[in-house]
Amino acid sequence: MEDASVRLVVWALLGLHLAVIASFVWLNARRLWWRNSLAALWRRPRGHLIARVAPDGTSVFAVLPARSSRRGAALVVAGGAMVLTGFAAGSAPAFLAALVPTGVGLLALGAGGRHRAPARIEITAEGLRAGAVALPLQRIISFGADRSAGLPLALPVLAPGPLRPGEVAEGLRQPPRLRTALFDRSHLVTVLSASGGRSVIAGGIDRATAAALVDELDRALRQLRR
Repeated sequence: MEDASVRLVVWALLGLHLAVIASFVWLNARRLWWRNSLAALWRRPRGHLIARVAPDGTSVFAVLPARSSRRGAALVVAGGAMVLTGFAAGSAPAFLAALVPTGVGLLALGAGGRHRAPARIEITAEGLRAGAVALPLQRIISFGADRSAGLPLALPVLAPGPLRPGEVAEGLRQPPRLRTALFDRSHLVTVLSASGGRSVIAGGIDRATAAALVDELDRALRQLRR
């Protein structure tokens, strides 16, 4: 009877573990596009921007996203190995322990995944084209760079009181490598239209690449409006 109870607990914890992974896949399939995160595992640590002017005068910007978190992927693999070990040994504590690396790894791996894909942006005298985004030139107000709003979880803010502009909450300072995976390589570049709406035209890049892209887009826009 005792062995049957242990097996029941082990199977229940296995189901819980699989439910956590299935929930992550479902969330990313709907909101974060986990396939982008997996495809970006072999990219450069930082984003890459190529700007050129075509013979017809079109300003073309090719943006490659930054690499997604390999440490996150490694944690997922480690969690999976712990699950197999616990299942083979019939150990309930091993299943519980495996939830930690699996959860943290999935969080880091999926951060910013929704927009972590190559982007091509074109600006002509008629307007801007970037994937599904198309705006006439006269309706473009500005470009901006922001941190991705598509992170799967909001990390707690541990610093007491309101934050000053530019200050980082203590809870976001540690650990720095996880923060890099979650934030530093998950910036978006957006365009603000005359209607007040913002559209994402590139994402999954580091802050320096995002700032450089915004500068190049602003320069191209100014030249066309002279």
